[in-house]
Amino acid sequence: MSRRGLYTIAPHGRFLDLLADRVLDGRLLGGWERSGPFWLSDVTIILPTRRSRLVLAELFATRLGGAALLPDIRTFGGESAEEEPLPPQASVLERRLTLSRLVRQFALSADGFASPPNAAEVLTLADSFGQLIDDLTIEGGDLGKLDPLLEGSLAENWQDVLKFLEPALRFWPQHLAASGKIDGAERRNRQLRRQADTAPLLYGDRPVIAAGSTGSIPATADLLGAIADLPRGAIVLPGLDTALTPKQHEMLIEGANTQGHPQYGLAKLLRALGAGIADVEELAGPSPRTEIMRHALAPTEETARWSSARAA
Repeated sequence: MSRRGLYTIAPHGRFLDLLADRVLDGRLLGGWERSGPFWLSDVTIILPTRRSRLVLAELFATRLGGAALLPDIRTFGGESAEEEPLPPQASVLERRLTLSRLVRQFALSADGFASPPNAAEVLTLADSFGQLIDDLTIEGGDLGKLDPLLEGSLAENWQDVLKFLEPALRFWPQHLAASGKIDGAERRNRQLRRQADTAPLLYGDRPVIAAGSTGSIPATADLLGAIADLPRGAIVLPGLDTALTPKQHEMLIEGANTQGHPQYGLAKLLRALGAGIADVEELAGPSPRTEIMRHALAPTEETARWSSARAA
């Protein structure tokens, strides 16, 4: 299935400057009428950070001479002040202290460490455990149930770690439920999912542009998919290599040891959107600098072509 409304800005392009220019010239608006004093205020742009939101607003104000209404510029996750409130978020300090108590109790138990960690080490281990919780939450994992395939497939020292992780991962959600709070990662997931669910009702056929995200968080990828499905939805990806062939695109997703490649996340997102490289339009135009960088970052199987590429 071919998709419309997919764009990218190569690394040599000034991302927010080009984004503002392509909105003003109508290229990203899907034929939306650009007449009257309020047409720009009907456009919604969603960006990854508050800082980029402020910079883009300033760019529009400069181009328009400060005499027009600006687009509705939002961030991924929505503006909490304008939406139904979610449960309060557990603070980083609360989680750190709670998890450090769990770590210390395990360290002093019969199954604990050979030499109990000191206070600094306990806090470091608690922070690592907190990062694991965030990673599992972001990826949609069940904190109360580790993959049973792990049992018996790990070394003995990791089996000991599982003795701590399984009860600890069950405890933390119970602790949050008892206090009526949620984790920051869970809160963001819920905000993104709510944005995705309400997008068709909120925007209708008005232009909506999601820009600058790679969709690495599954909930963000779902939101990008919801926006791409809108009548005038547009996705502007950062630095997608549009010179990749369909074969190279497939190699990035299914090849061995490709998860660390800079294009892997974008290739995976395109597949989730039901699109290919040919469906994405480059907004920055060609540049020798970007072409050289693309050759340098070629998948391993393609590096044999460096000699011919250099000669050309």
